Amino acid sequence: MKRVMLISMAVAGLALPAHAAGPDLVSDFDVGSGTVIVKNTGTAPAGRSIVTVTCKRLRPPVAGGGGGCPEIPASFRMNYTNPAFPNGIFVNVGALAPGATFTHTLPFYRGLVFASGTYEFVSRADASLMVGETNEGNNQTVRTRVAP
Repeated sequence: MKRVMLISMAVAGLALPAHAAGPDLVSDFDVGSGTVIVKNTGTAPAGRSIVTVTCKRLRPPVAGGGGGCPEIPASFRMNYTNPAFPNGIFVNVGALAPGATFTHTLPFYRGLVFASGTYEFVSRADASLMVGETNEGNNQTVRTRVAP
């Protein structure tokens, strides 16, 4: 009896897909428009989550430290900042069906004035780790913007 059960388990194990079914959130950030993008590339629905975007000036270096990026206008801070995610913005993302995409353009982004230099933007899907995903390693995307 034990041999039959072990063989059944081994054969059943071979039939499992390489990746278990589940949600898989991937983020992006359009540095030209200030649009935050989250896509569920998984095979199951994803619950509500949070996407964050951080900015850092790479060149020239910021004297005295700090990020070196423009400040979010005061009138928008309440909706886009959270003490749990310092030094960046956060956006709530609703539940996403498999293959669905969420987009949100930051209403203040085009009005920001970037000093001459190179800036790095890091977007992170499911920043609060609320969604159990099949791949937690692909949640972050890095984009660069060069201001003349």
